[in-house]
This record gives sequence, structure tokens and C-alpha cells, in this order.
Amino acid sequence: MSADVWAVIGAACVASGATMAWWAVTGRRADGPDADEADVRLVLLSEPTSGRVVIPMARWLGERVARWSPRQRVDAWQRRIDRAGLAGRWTSSMLLGVRVLAVVVLAIVFLIRFALSPSTSGALVLLAAITVGWLAPDLWLVHRGEKRRQELMLAVPDTIDQLSVLVRAGLGIDAALARCANSDAGPLGRELDRVVQELRLGSTRRQALTDLVERSGIADLRAVVTALTQAEDLGVPVSDTLRQQADEVRDRRRQRAAEHAMKLPVKILLPLVVCIFPVLLIVLLGPAVLTIMD
Repeated sequence: MSADVWAVIGAACVASGATMAWWAVTGRRADGPDADEADVRLVLLSEPTSGRVVIPMARWLGERVARWSPRQRVDAWQRRIDRAGLAGRWTSSMLLGVRVLAVVVLAIVFLIRFALSPSTSGALVLLAAITVGWLAPDLWLVHRGEKRRQELMLAVPDTIDQLSVLVRAGLGIDAALARCANSDAGPLGRELDRVVQELRLGSTRRQALTDLVERSGIADLRAVVTALTQAEDLGVPVSDTLRQQADEVRDRRRQRAAEHAMKLPVKILLPLVVCIFPVLLIVLLGPAVLTIMD
């Protein structure tokens, strides 16, 4: 290895050693922790490194950077977190901190590589790494939200049917929502459980259901919530409204399935032309070409 590489390694070791020594000397020490503090420490130490180091660091960075971010952008990040099912565990500032931390780590790694062997390709790789570090957490969040959205769309018809049956059996709408939340272990059940908790904390049913629609982004749920709100305002029986909405939701799901089936021939055309037709041409015309060449 060259002298420059050893110099970089030595500087990194000295910096890390000085940091650890400063941390050990200036760190706060508790005088005789009691049993409760010891239990809390054991719980914290049992968590993975990401929960004890990375997440607090990302939260600290995000809180500092979020002060300079537009409010609309922060709200958009929070909506993505809610739709990904990470509400309560993640916040917009934490997401921003993860993105900044990923950019810093990748930038340091590829900057050292670029410093050891400067080149145009190295500079392009450094810029690409910084871009990936900034976009990767957001793309992962969008992918998780889309996957969860598909699960919610599949669970909506059965849940509305169950809700309609429970209301017709004599339960109130709030009790029926609680029963549906207990019987469903999927993402829709967790969302309904959050609605029930908001109702118990004093939120109105209209506001809780509207928040559910905003978190899920499902058009079918929006239609059902709108119909329930109008039924309450006009005095229409909720059971009839739910039965009609259940039939409409199943019809829309049947139409979406038919739409996907109609798109299948177009989607299969490209693999057919690129992968299957050339092989058939080689098998059919190959012997004839060889015979003509002979």
C-alpha cells in the first residue's frame, strides 16, 4: 500500500481515538443507579445498534435541518410516512435526518476513494453516490407505501361487508368499527384501530374517518366515508348505505380486475417479441441457412 493510504488510515484512527477519549472523559455518569434505571439501561442495550445510535443521530440531524425546510415539503414527507404505515415510529424530521446521514456517509466513503485516485469517473461516481444517498430513503418509503396501498385495496371490500353485517345485526357504527379492527390483523385493521382510539380520545367520527382516508389514499374508502357522512346528515339508515357501498366497492374491484386482464396482452407483447420470436426464427430457419451455406 502507498504512503498516502497509510496516512489516511492513520489520520482516521487518531481522530476516532480522540473522539472516544473525549466521550469517555466528558460523558455523564450516574451515581448509583437504582433498579428502574438499570432495567431501562438493559432494555436500551438490548436494542440493535440502529436503535441506539443511528436513529437518535438521524433524529438529531433531521430536527436541525427541518428548520430550514419548507412547511409544505415537511407535510408531504409526513403524508408519505403515514401512507407507509410508519406513523408513530417515524417522523418527517427523522426521514430528513436519515437522508442527510446517508448522504454524509456515502460522500465520505467515495470522497476518500476520489482523493486517493482523482479522475473524472471518480467524480461522477461521487455525485451518483450522493444522489443515491438522498433519494434512496424516499424511494424506499414510496415503495413501502404503494405495497401497503395494494394490501388496503384488497381488504376494503371484505371489511365493508363485515361492517355492514355488524350494523344490520344491531351494533352501532363505533362498536362495529372496533369489532372490525379486532378481527383484522392487516394494515386496514391497524388503521381502524387507530380510528377507534381517536374516537375514544374525543375526536369526531367524521374527522377520524377523514384522517383515515388521508392516511390511506384509497378512493374506495373515500367514497364510503363520503356516503356515511351524507347518510348521517340526511338521516338515511347507515345499514342501507353500507350495504350499497359494499356492492359498489366489489363492482369497482371487479372492474379493476377486468382492466388488468385487458392490459395483459399488451404487456406480454414485448417479452414475446424480444425473447420468444428470435428463438423460433433460429430453430426454424437455422437448418435452412446452414444448408444454403453448404
